[in-house]
Amino acid sequence: MNKILLFILLLPAFLLAKHVSAQGDGLICSNYWQAQFSSCPADKIAFIKQQTYIPTLQDSCSNGDAICIGDANNQPFYQPYAIYNIDDNEANRFQVKIVPKVVNANGLVTQQGHITVQRINSTQHERDFVKHLNEAQHYHKQVQDTLFFTQKDSVMYSGSEQSTVKSSLNACKTAMSYVNNDSNCGGILNNEIRLEVQNNANAIAVVAALDKASGFINLVLGNVETDKLNKILNYDVIMRFDDGSMIVVNVDVTRGVAKIIADLDASSAANGQTLKKFLNDINKVEDFYSPDELESLVRKNNLETHCRPQGVMTGVNTRLIRTVILVDKHGNERVINIYQRETTYIAVGNC
Repeated sequence: MNKILLFILLLPAFLLAKHVSAQGDGLICSNYWQAQFSSCPADKIAFIKQQTYIPTLQDSCSNGDAICIGDANNQPFYQPYAIYNIDDNEANRFQVKIVPKVVNANGLVTQQGHITVQRINSTQHERDFVKHLNEAQHYHKQVQDTLFFTQKDSVMYSGSEQSTVKSSLNACKTAMSYVNNDSNCGGILNNEIRLEVQNNANAIAVVAALDKASGFINLVLGNVETDKLNKILNYDVIMRFDDGSMIVVNVDVTRGVAKIIADLDASSAANGQTLKKFLNDINKVEDFYSPDELESLVRKNNLETHCRPQGVMTGVNTRLIRTVILVDKHGNERVINIYQRETTYIAVGNC
């Protein structure tokens, strides 16, 4: 009896995406949660075909580098595949028919390989699984919206509609206020974050919906780690200021308590640089674009101020904006003046 040769270099029937089942037959997708899941394909059948590989079988064992499998079946075989679209609340299940390509000892094709994808009914467990994830997303969006803050004329507002005044956050004058915790800006914002992601009714609803979805995960996907779903309990806090600066804070609530970390690579100074680069190069910056940002740096002694030779700050386009008085632990005072020169600012001390 002829034996069938399966080339060792062939890829598996399915290229697994970011989140798949233990059997490799499913994809959890979300365009809203792109950091946690794969994006949802627009054409599901075309996507499945792209992920599916047609094996090539050969009826000879002459190739010593290949795996020889006796009595292999060159008939079509079937592979289930599911796409769980969280955004659209869809549990899509398909049956994939894979006809292998067969070549003879002379290299001639005796059977063309091809793929056929047919939609089949999803199970109630699958539909419930996606329904609860979709509910979690709905409430997550409500929480996320409360974590957008915008400063207008020194007043802080929350939400995408900027309709709610957050007077407690007026202590934050600029992104540097959070970094340096000026007037306890960092503490106030962190407390506001904890209130929204831990105690807010919508945040509690996110956790409840996620718990319900987790109850179906083994029935739907097999032994997939629940941690993959828990990653949706992450939020991004974005606070924009009048001076053009922005602070971005990442919040992780997967363990039930908010882990709050400032993202200096995503945050920006008033001059448009990332806060990470701005702080790393702080002593190379000659002109600043925000008096609040400059004052914050001066108060934290993070800045080498200019000395003031007599008469240097008397130009027509130069004016005194504010005076900062620093007192060290010994009671010694140091006076720093902040001047505006056209659109930029400079800190000057008496030397």
